[in-house]
Amino acid sequence: MTPATYRIAFYKRVRTARELYTDDYRVMAQALGIAEGTYYRYETRTMLPHHLIPRFCQITGVSADWLFHGPTAARALAPNRSATGA
Repeated sequence: MTPATYRIAFYKRVRTARELYTDDYRVMAQALGIAEGTYYRYETRTMLPHHLIPRFCQITGVSADWLFHGPTAARALAPNRSATGA
């Protein structure tokens, strides 16, 4: 996966997670305490800053692992976790 492809997939996961919480990106911006235009860019062209990720995940109910890597990566990690007993 190229960096550009990763960014596009990340933006899509941000939007998907937000849609679990609300259909309106402005509501998410308010929940995070940031400007609407700033949040909108996080779904379209700018990476969500690290300092907002814990709160974003708490609000939307998604894990940071899913946000960063998507569902495929989470499934790929599962067998290793089981094998170690963790």
